[in-house]
Amino acid sequence: MGNAPTSIRLIQVTDAEAIAEHVKRDAEILARWEPARKPDYYTVEGQTARIERILKKHGTGELWPAVVLAE
Repeated sequence: MGNAPTSIRLIQVTDAEAIAEHVKRDAEILARWEPARKPDYYTVEGQTARIERILKKHGTGELWPAVVLAE
């Protein structure tokens, strides 16, 4: 792992594909701790809709949805 640079930024709709891949890859491993999810949660379309919803909440000041990037 080493000292890979990391950064934090506001989530973007364009992150949907990477997030969908991540949650799909880890679904089985995390199933014991994660709530049951609808199948579309694991798709790019489902993540796009999710990101759009949370960005609306960001727009109202409810939350600050971030992603952590590690190279």
